[in-house]
Amino acid sequence: MTAPLESPPLATPAATDRPQTVERPPAARPAAGTPLALRLTAVAITAVVVIALPQVMSNYWIFIGTAVAIVSLALMSLVLLTGMVGQISLCQGTFMGVGAFSMAYLQHHADMPFLPAWIIGAGAAALVGVLVGLPALRVGGLHLALVTLAFGYMFDNTVFNWNSFSGGASYGIDFGRPAGFQSATAYFYFCAAVLALAVLLFARFRSSKSGQLMSAVGEAPKAVAATGWSVMMVQLRGFALSAFIAGLAGGLFGPLYGNAGKYAFDVNHSLVLMAMAAIGGVGFVLGAVIGGVMNIALPEVVRNLNLTADWGVLIPSVAVVVVMVTNPRGIAHWVTRLGQRLLHLGGGKKTIDLTAGKVPR
Repeated sequence: MTAPLESPPLATPAATDRPQTVERPPAARPAAGTPLALRLTAVAITAVVVIALPQVMSNYWIFIGTAVAIVSLALMSLVLLTGMVGQISLCQGTFMGVGAFSMAYLQHHADMPFLPAWIIGAGAAALVGVLVGLPALRVGGLHLALVTLAFGYMFDNTVFNWNSFSGGASYGIDFGRPAGFQSATAYFYFCAAVLALAVLLFARFRSSKSGQLMSAVGEAPKAVAATGWSVMMVQLRGFALSAFIAGLAGGLFGPLYGNAGKYAFDVNHSLVLMAMAAIGGVGFVLGAVIGGVMNIALPEVVRNLNLTADWGVLIPSVAVVVVMVTNPRGIAHWVTRLGQRLLHLGGGKKTIDLTAGKVPR
């Protein structure tokens, strides 16, 4: 939980001045500390596992692992927007498509290398995020969800139908991988490194002044407004940053398949992303990774158990219902609580936050 916000002065402030008692956004309470040695050990083990797994996996499972990393990055955009800022978006797949198709357009028509085209494509997604976020200045909750859903359908049936931009509904468009990362293993390492960097940057951002302000807006927007800060502008920045992250994920998703069209980024994809964010834990960075595994790896595991493809859809669907009824905070919350109990049984003096980037709530 975030720390209580300072109560605004009883006296009416000047027409153009903020209250003199507020010099910074209301700060969130720091997350429970993790011993440095334990944190470094966890990072080292994760790095070793990520580096070693492709050496013993087939190209098929390397492909699955790469997709998990990319979807986890996309779900982080919902951790920021919904988990921190408290805004709902049902068009994250649209932001991914804008980032992907913009990048491919620059690669094909401007002969631009992967890295600058990727960043510019994500920037284009951020601009679209601002346009989508503008209605958030007036509506919220269910109405905002419907607005974002309408934007997604609008892009599906207009922008994503342009053959010159997305290849249309029939052919799709070709994507090029970054130089030096053409093989399946190399591209897996590239996407895993991007996800790891995103997690580190997100952890630093949430503890910064801007991150604390976003968390405070998600927790108590009226209280933040009473201190003189613009809640609307914070929400708009949240939409822009969330769309940028989703655009980065889209720019990695296209090259994974080599060719992708509008159906790879349609509204159905957006709805699945929101469901996976919810089951993983939209308030936790770990929840984004869990959601990526549930979305990509679980159906493949079910398929390899010689079960029909319907089970690969049914199991995550039932899991969403069970988790939302028994623990609306998601699977990541269970994992965190389990880690705290194990550390307590082991005689530790501090609690452990296994999310390594839990959004302060």
